[in-house]
Amino acid sequence: MDIDPTQPWGIALDYAGRAMKPVQEGPFTVDVAVQDSEPNRRNTPCVRATIFVQTPDGEFSDTLAYADVSASMGTYWEPNPDKVKAAVEQAVAQAHAKLDWLASLRG
Repeated sequence: MDIDPTQPWGIALDYAGRAMKPVQEGPFTVDVAVQDSEPNRRNTPCVRATIFVQTPDGEFSDTLAYADVSASMGTYWEPNPDKVKAAVEQAVAQAHAKLDWLASLRG
C-alpha cells in the first residue's frame, strides 16, 4: 500500500474514517479505517487494516486477516501515516501466516 504524503493519515479517508479506495490485489482487498476507539477501550483512536478474500465468482468474501494499531502517542494523538503502514504490514504478515498454515493442511 502506497502512503500519500499529501494526506494527513497517508491515505484518503471518507467522513467516517474509511479508506476512499481500498486496494485490490487479485482476489484480495486491503481496506483501512481510522476508528475513534480501540476494541474494548474508549477514547483511544486506532487504525485497522483488514484483508478480505473473495471467491472467483465474486459472491462471497471473508476476512483473511486484520490488525489494529493504536493511533495514540501517550496522552495525545494526531494523524500519523506510519500507523497506517504498520497496520497494513501486520495484517499482511498475518495473512501470509494463515495462507501458509492452510497450505500445510493440504499436505
